[in-house]
Amino acid sequence: MTRTGRVIAALLLLLPFADTAQAQYEARPLTLVTTYADGRVTRSAVGPRGHRAWTPVFPRIANWREARGVSPVTALHVTASLVGESLRVSVSVLRGPAHDVEETIASVVVGLDTEVVVADLRRVGLLPVTFSAALYATPVLPVPRGDSHVEGLEIEGIEPTTAPTPGYAITLRNRTDVAAVTVAVDSYIGGRAALSVNQGEPAAQPVVSPGGTFTFHLRLAGASGSSGGVATAAPLDGVVLTGVIWADGRLGGNRLRMAPALALHLGRMSAVEHVITVLRRSRSESDPPAALSRVRDAMASAPITPDAAALATVLTLVPGVPPSDEEGVNTAVAIGKRDVRDRLIADIDRLRPSVTPAQARQWLDEALPACEDWLRRLRAMFPQP
Repeated sequence: MTRTGRVIAALLLLLPFADTAQAQYEARPLTLVTTYADGRVTRSAVGPRGHRAWTPVFPRIANWREARGVSPVTALHVTASLVGESLRVSVSVLRGPAHDVEETIASVVVGLDTEVVVADLRRVGLLPVTFSAALYATPVLPVPRGDSHVEGLEIEGIEPTTAPTPGYAITLRNRTDVAAVTVAVDSYIGGRAALSVNQGEPAAQPVVSPGGTFTFHLRLAGASGSSGGVATAAPLDGVVLTGVIWADGRLGGNRLRMAPALALHLGRMSAVEHVITVLRRSRSESDPPAALSRVRDAMASAPITPDAAALATVLTLVPGVPPSDEEGVNTAVAIGKRDVRDRLIADIDRLRPSVTPAQARQWLDEALPACEDWLRRLRAMFPQP
């Protein structure tokens, strides 16, 4: 796996599953089958809530050069939704280390008996991708074994479920007196790594309070080869609670596994500090809608780049990060900055362009204390010596 791939794995990357032709199943929604030009095939279940994924792994046109000033393509982004017996598939590319520029490529409808080739990817230096659809079937889901590598945090329950998509309801129990902000869970099929997820709130709100429980849905995101036009997914046989970031900044379990998540929070902290400075300046302005626009402009123009100080902080808190993974840490810092920017800009854009002075003033008055609370939670994770 590439350096960028390791970060993506920590931030919800799906791996293909093994064949389960012998599993019993009942019919379920549709499967999006994606075939890359190098022969790689992925299958993803698409339920009522749709499917969204991005990957840094895709075949490129040999010797492709971007135009001067154009950031390179760093990820392929695919979304899919059910449209009757077909899938509506949208394809875009993300540019730059923080994926801060999204460029739409195509939107296509893929039926059960059709293959659709997205040749327009060539205009951005990627080889075409082919989409097809298959019926999806949910296998009988035995309960996988659960294990925890984190002292004081355990897997209390694992329950197979078909809603909102086929998978498992995982319940965690916190036996400590400190809240958990981010937890990492890895799953296995036949002893091989399958799906890795991080559970945590961008606003650094605790996901598991002291002495409390937290339940989340771990979906069967991949699907194996089809038989008779029906694709299915392999059930998990192991779920491991791999690591945690506690609210006081301590790391538990596999510290290296938590490095990208820690870098995300560090990037968010840097961005929130900038937002607070901008919001404080806006309090003295007499034209609230204009002040709101200036806040948006200041956030939109803020640099979304990694920095040496952030990398040094992560390397100090997580000793042993190999040099080959430092690029991934830098990318996570930049993604954290972009996350704050995009969330706040989207919130402002919901008010514009018809915002009243009273609405603009209310947003500005409420945003500042909310961001100050956000910053306090983030700073608690990075205590100064």
